[in-house]
Amino acid sequence: MKKFLIILCLLMIAGGLAFALSPHRDNKKVPPVALPDAYRIAVAALGSATNEFHCTAAVFEVLDCPNGEWTFAFYTTNEVRKAIHVCVDGSTVIENGTQSY
Repeated sequence: MKKFLIILCLLMIAGGLAFALSPHRDNKKVPPVALPDAYRIAVAALGSATNEFHCTAAVFEVLDCPNGEWTFAFYTTNEVRKAIHVCVDGSTVIENGTQSY
């Protein structure tokens, strides 16, 4: 029982440290790139695939880009996902997904 409590405490401490050190976004601040501008960049990155994909979600977060990025989720009618991350500097990262069932 003592080992279990020690392991549990260590896991809680490790989880707390991971949360404290992870990048956070202050939701009181306006994102550096406006949503319509970021959406235009994302659609341009999709190119001709805009005929197949439709946008289902957009969120501003700090994950891949140090100053934050807009992440747009696009899906086809066959539920194939494609995420486009638009960084504050205007660069894009396209994440191709798979079909979900």
